[in-house]
Amino acid sequence: MPAALATTQVVAAAALAGVLAPAPAAAQEPAAPAGFFASAASNSSTRAAPASPSSWQLSPRSDHHSDALPLAVLGDDDWQRLAPRPGRNLAYLDDEVRLQGLSGDWTWGLLARSLATVVASRDTLALAQTVDAGVPPASNTRWLPAVHWQQPVGEATLGLGWRVHERRLTVALDWRGLTLRAGADRLDAAARTRELALAYGHSF
Repeated sequence: MPAALATTQVVAAAALAGVLAPAPAAAQEPAAPAGFFASAASNSSTRAAPASPSSWQLSPRSDHHSDALPLAVLGDDDWQRLAPRPGRNLAYLDDEVRLQGLSGDWTWGLLARSLATVVASRDTLALAQTVDAGVPPASNTRWLPAVHWQQPVGEATLGLGWRVHERRLTVALDWRGLTLRAGADRLDAAARTRELALAYGHSF
């Protein structure tokens, strides 16, 4: 074989080998453990779709008080255990159940509440004991009973009163220190009175 032809064949073979051989790999960073990529993918997914927080809480509350009767027997029909103190005696039942939850940027809540308040004088409770016992008073006594009822309505308070011995009915509306009061009574067939008053009070 001529020398020129042999040289050409060697160069062609070398060129063909360069085409068929894989190209040298570019410089790469050292491979990290597979667990690293799995963790990174998991963290990336968490950041892309944050979970919206959601939590609900049930909170019951009960507050009972009585000046003239032990709380243990507050619901019993036993007037003989009354021990009223001088002046006004207060009793109230305040029960509440609240369901509240957070959902994203919103706060949702549901409230159920029952509130009852009774204010009675010592003489009123003594009369209740006497009537419950079914015995006459120890001495001649004149009773002047009266009943008052109040109900909050927004920022106002609606009141209703009844004085039994005067047969007087009074309706009152209190709002920010202003009091509107209207009443009427009927002592007998010939004696009747009317009442209409507007007053303002402020605490200093």
